[in-house]
Amino acid sequence: MIWRNLSAGILLLVVIIALGVYDSAQLHSYLVGIENWIAGLGFWGPVAFLGLFIILTFVFFPDSVLGATAGALFGLWLGFAVVLFGAIVVQCLVFGISRHYFQQRVQQAIDKRPKLVAIQRAANRKGFRLQFLLRLMPLNPVMVSHVLATTGTRFGVFLVACLGLIPGLFVQVYTGYAAKHMIKAAGAPGEHATIHTMLVAGGLVVCLLLMVVVTRVAQAAIVEAETEP
Repeated sequence: MIWRNLSAGILLLVVIIALGVYDSAQLHSYLVGIENWIAGLGFWGPVAFLGLFIILTFVFFPDSVLGATAGALFGLWLGFAVVLFGAIVVQCLVFGISRHYFQQRVQQAIDKRPKLVAIQRAANRKGFRLQFLLRLMPLNPVMVSHVLATTGTRFGVFLVACLGLIPGLFVQVYTGYAAKHMIKAAGAPGEHATIHTMLVAGGLVVCLLLMVVVTRVAQAAIVEAETEP
């Protein structure tokens, strides 16, 4: 499941960039129009997106799509700041609501899935270490927060472990940022230095490779933790 999701995400990115380069002139004009519209919103652009991010991820909408969108709309650093803040807020809300209001229902759902039961038991034994590793995995963070809310973990430990979301969120935002840059560079080559485009593309490749490595290490550690008595 994990590797299928990761492979699907990489394939989707390649298809989007290929389509963008194929029809680069038209997409370039669209991107410029969207950038001008976002700039016209000023402070309220990122705020509105943040609210949308919180609402959609709370109901299991793929955060990868929203992360890439933030990178395309707001650039690398502002997009990353918005997505990271929104992700932390959502995880805290899910943890609190699930623990205090829906813990029994969540536990019933977990009991039907042996993999989640194993993660729950391992989280009770390993605490922060396992929670941090779970955040490094390409798993839906809301689902993970629901599971962790049924364990004995303290909120402070849960919150600090959420920092493990940073690498994955950064790659998501960078993906959108890089895709937009390459589409714009193909649509208006004279406006973008070739070396800059090569660096952006190279950075994307490095990010994806690092995520594969991090995912493999985290997955191996989680499997080990699950199988320990």
